[in-house]
Amino acid sequence: MAQRLQRDMPTFAGYGFIGVWAFFLYFVGPATPIIAEQLAVDDALAALTGTALAGGLVGSGFVGPRLIENVGRRRATVLVLVGMVITALLLAVAPGLPVILVAVLICATCGAILANMASAVLAERHGPLGATALTEANAVAAWIGLFAPAAIGLVVGLGWGWRPAAVVVAGIAGLMVARAITMSPADFQETSPEAGKQDSSPSTQPAMDAAAAGQDSATPSGRMGRSFNMALLAVVAAAASEFSLNFWGAVLLVERVGIDLAVATAAMSLLVGGVALGRTLGARVTYFFHPKQILLMGFGITFAAFVLLVWSQALWLSLLALLLTGMGLAMLFPLAQALAISNSQGRTDKATAYVSMSVGLAIGVAPFLLGALVGVFGVVLAFLVVPVAIIVGVAAVLLSSGPEPTVQPGDSVSI
Repeated sequence: MAQRLQRDMPTFAGYGFIGVWAFFLYFVGPATPIIAEQLAVDDALAALTGTALAGGLVGSGFVGPRLIENVGRRRATVLVLVGMVITALLLAVAPGLPVILVAVLICATCGAILANMASAVLAERHGPLGATALTEANAVAAWIGLFAPAAIGLVVGLGWGWRPAAVVVAGIAGLMVARAITMSPADFQETSPEAGKQDSSPSTQPAMDAAAAGQDSATPSGRMGRSFNMALLAVVAAAASEFSLNFWGAVLLVERVGIDLAVATAAMSLLVGGVALGRTLGARVTYFFHPKQILLMGFGITFAAFVLLVWSQALWLSLLALLLTGMGLAMLFPLAQALAISNSQGRTDKATAYVSMSVGLAIGVAPFLLGALVGVFGVVLAFLVVPVAIIVGVAAVLLSSGPEPTVQPGDSVSI
């Protein structure tokens, strides 16, 4: 029996919402070394932008579900998009690091809530093809995010500094405000404008399905079980690996290859490009292979490509290694997220909130730790943070459970 992902208007809108968040996310990391240089602060202090970003992600896990419960997904989407516009403009005119950190914190909170809602809607809307929809959404988001480091490298190379790129964030968020206000509550999987409490109690059928599939059932205390926790740990490992490179990969290129920082920052587009390419190709793979198999392959590719990146002292080889590392990273977050949702017993809004908090933990600790270690041990040794995260991710995946591939042998598929 043929399986087909239905890409309707709400689906494409969900892709766009996640794309807005991705552009901001991939903007903050490459901007960090340039902020440090322009404000004449050390790397560890500049890495507080990552801590602010993480604070926003963690905060979204607390604020998002309550906001959705009170106003519904549609109104919440409009509110957080407007919040992104305002705080991105504040970031563009911020006079110093304290204001920059506040702007990043609030914009990250709004953006993470936006992406969490969009992910929950896509997972609910597409049912058994939810992992495919989430992978495709993250592929689109990565293609959009690809332009963030390129834009920063361009404006810095022109002598304008990093701030004009923040205006681009505000512009993209503004365009999506116009899209959101024309959508109906049903487009957000709501039955009425007041809907938003649908996640306050778990759905019984998904829990029965999970039990039938051999997954952990919810514990009596309401916790989601070991497999859900292991999936969250895989999310942490994936985010720690990706954002350690996203924040400090340009510094590694400068150290190993000797190119200018602005050029190295623009070159980081290859990492994001690899992520985008990997997710575009990988969306089809999710039909045929167990998510755990794809995750293990992704961690393996990331490890091999990262070793090449650290070892290389030739520009062309380093750029190739960046692209391959991005392709390895590509499927890690969307499939770890899908693994968490599949083990959430139907609590999609709460599951995506926990995922957001887990990503926040990773971004708050890994890039800051790496930035601090650079000053003590040097760039290359500091990047040992990445292989450690990969090993943790592999262990977490092996200890989790998850859904079978959508297409079984003999089935046909249409994408």
